[in-house]
Amino acid sequence: MKTQAWKMALLAACGAATLSAAGCTPRSGRAFLANRTGIDVAEAPICGAMVADHEQCRPGDYGGVPWTKAFNFPPYSVPSRLMRDRDRLDERDEERIMDAVRAHYLASPYYAGDLHSVCKAEVDRDVFPGGATNLQRYSLAKVIEDRAVIPLSERVRKVMEDRDPPNAWAVTSRFHHGLMEEVHRRVQAKVLWFVTRYPGGLPDIARARPLRRCLQETRDTAGAQLVTGVAGYIVLDNRIDTAVGSGEVVYRALDRATIGRSDVVLDPQFQQSLALEWEEKVSRVAQIRMAREDATAVAWPMWVQLQ
Repeated sequence: MKTQAWKMALLAACGAATLSAAGCTPRSGRAFLANRTGIDVAEAPICGAMVADHEQCRPGDYGGVPWTKAFNFPPYSVPSRLMRDRDRLDERDEERIMDAVRAHYLASPYYAGDLHSVCKAEVDRDVFPGGATNLQRYSLAKVIEDRAVIPLSERVRKVMEDRDPPNAWAVTSRFHHGLMEEVHRRVQAKVLWFVTRYPGGLPDIARARPLRRCLQETRDTAGAQLVTGVAGYIVLDNRIDTAVGSGEVVYRALDRATIGRSDVVLDPQFQQSLALEWEEKVSRVAQIRMAREDATAVAWPMWVQLQ
């Protein structure tokens, strides 16, 4: 009876997850990402590149090796020296981070429930080809802009054009800018969906002289396999203020858009409807479970290829 009660309690705590011996295991890519970031993405794509099943975020069986769910696979903390300034990460930074993730996982022996990459301690990262890697960028601030800021700005523009055409563009532009200031101040959530493989798999790893120590360790260890592919998320930044979804954001943006313009008057009912629409649209994009300020960028494997 105690065991059954414990299972029922765990099921209630897991929510959109399945109960396994390990505890809560996410059913979908959305639940997987939510469990690791505190952001439940509702109306935005969370995986796309090289994916065969968008609900589960399972990549296609490229190279003839099936992918295995790896919800409990060891994560990788990205070295701080690769992050520089989180607010100014560009494509070159992302490439360097992906190089490190690829070098950490690919051709590493996996056994006893853990990854063993010591055999590659002195291996140059150029050994790991980048040609079989796909990335998809995801920025929560950008999604909020597309799904909430732009539609609300369009509503303000139409009202202003009906009432005061000469001021329509200026007020709308300031309103849009004010909303985005609020969003960028409260949301720094950047994620990379990645799929990377070692082209040629085990046969080509066996031909790479720098990786022979890893191959030998795999052969000498019972139950060991080499990682030849990995897919999942790199959470580059995850600093979230739950207040971004409050209607007060809209009121402040409207105040800034009309400051010093006594000739521009938007009636309270219209302002209230904008605030309610903002709350609805932001919550539709993503349910932010709690305020977060993660200090470390982390790669979270979701699927792996093992040979």
